[in-house]
Amino acid sequence: MMDLSNMAAEVEIEIAAPPEVVWDLVTDLTQTPHRNLETVETSWVPPHDRAEVGAVFAGTNVMDEMRWTVECHVTVADRGQAFEWTVLDPAEPSSSWWYRLEPTGDGGTLVRHGFQHGPGPSHVRAFVEGDPGAEGAVVEGRTRMLERHMRHTLACIRAEAEGTEPPPR
Repeated sequence: MMDLSNMAAEVEIEIAAPPEVVWDLVTDLTQTPHRNLETVETSWVPPHDRAEVGAVFAGTNVMDEMRWTVECHVTVADRGQAFEWTVLDPAEPSSSWWYRLEPTGDGGTLVRHGFQHGPGPSHVRAFVEGDPGAEGAVVEGRTRMLERHMRHTLACIRAEAEGTEPPPR
């Protein structure tokens, strides 16, 4: 398999709300489809019903003509500090995602939202392995798309936390 571990991105935003409030918003999966430009459905997989290490949730995404559902495994759930998960097999994830929260001096929160690809199988890996000459364009394009989506998600979370209008979809 090709090494796509360099496919990663992180974006950040300051939110005028305490880290615990932001963490509660971040981990409310019922709102993820309203904030995310690609995810259309999220739910905890029973018996799980909240963010805790070992919990599993399902996420359904849509991009162009593609629709797929993945199981996500919570790896970090520290209220007010971090929420992190892996996609698909936790031992060899398709990708790892995170929200990392840091209090600011004025009572707000600096939120970092990011992802890192691999080392496991993914749609990106399948595209690249099918056309190795397109690796650079595929990785760059998908990374930029995910950065835009993460910025939009963070702007929506900030709007919820601060009681303002969310950005348009």
